[in-house]
Amino acid sequence: MAGGTFIPFVSAGAVLIVQHNQSDAPVLVRFGLKGELERIPLAISGAQRLTIYAVSSNADGVVAASGSAFSDEGGRRCFLLRIQPDRKQQLVKWVTDGAPQVVALPPDGTLWSIGPAREGAGGWRQNVLKRFDRDGREIDSRVVKARGQVIHGDDPGVDKPRDATVLSSLRASADRVGWMTNGNEYIEFDLEGREVLRLDGPANESRSGVMAFGSSGEVVMTAIQNKRPTYWTLDRQDHSWVRTLLVGQDLRDPVLLLLGFEGRTLAATPGDGLVYRFKLLEDVK
Repeated sequence: MAGGTFIPFVSAGAVLIVQHNQSDAPVLVRFGLKGELERIPLAISGAQRLTIYAVSSNADGVVAASGSAFSDEGGRRCFLLRIQPDRKQQLVKWVTDGAPQVVALPPDGTLWSIGPAREGAGGWRQNVLKRFDRDGREIDSRVVKARGQVIHGDDPGVDKPRDATVLSSLRASADRVGWMTNGNEYIEFDLEGREVLRLDGPANESRSGVMAFGSSGEVVMTAIQNKRPTYWTLDRQDHSWVRTLLVGQDLRDPVLLLLGFEGRTLAATPGDGLVYRFKLLEDVK
């Protein structure tokens, strides 16, 4: 990957990677569970210098992306892109009033995005959740109250909270959508967009929005403590996070990027091209 804010992850049983980001023709690479490889062009007719912010896929083979590009009409604009399983049908929705940063494709066929949106007099609203039907029609739009990462400004004592979506994780399971913000807050919705769960992230020092979300609702989160990653599992009954060890192969480098769940198996990578899979999660006592 070159450029952009996209982090590889598992979506609908396949690892998604964006190549040639910030170019006229980025490519979405899908690595399937059985080793199958698919390269999907994300080029848009009449657009140049595409930057992909986020991608997603579902079990039906639909893929989606959010990003921005320079259009033939002039200026840089944001877009949502939806590509059907036959890869011949591509729906492009230019977003004139917002900048969708993260996307998800729940199994009901809708497309979700969250990001800042423009309002009157040149102002912006942060953390606007939008849902679209299969044909790209907007069916919901609302502001989600969410904690974003705090930016420490030049003026001592003046901190400015940023939009919670940049470098956050929006993931879909069988019956819900989970969002780990860049401000270490976890928010969960049902497929109608209603909020059903909200709690702080697992560690005060966490600066990461990297999250694995299983189809049955399992959640594993990476946090940063003393500049090292730690791993945490969501205990739904207690509404808390449990410190977790990844038990499996004897890894030389314990620093792993969570990719996501393949069924009930957790996949992670140390960043060298290898993918490790873990069948057991053991709580730290």
